[in-house]
Amino acid sequence: MKVMNMVDIPGILSLASLFSPERKNSTGLSDTLKAGVEHLSGLSMDDISVHYHSSKPAQVQALAYTQGIDIHVRSVNQGLALKCPQPRRPLHRK
Repeated sequence: MKVMNMVDIPGILSLASLFSPERKNSTGLSDTLKAGVEHLSGLSMDDISVHYHSSKPAQVQALAYTQGIDIHVRSVNQGLALKCPQPRRPLHRK
């Protein structure tokens, strides 16, 4: 009886195969995000380039902007910070 690794089963990838050392990640995406998108979409993200602190999203009043294989991400310090509601403090009664 042959013992099969999950990599041997068609359509199923193991986490080890997603993070194999021969697949160097130079996209700017985190390894986890890149592997997850590739696994879900079936498409390689090897050609993607992420440009952090880019001024291009500000030109269209966005936090991120894509053009072809380039992803431009705006710095939150560039004026369009996400507004999160402040937690309410309970009233202290005497």
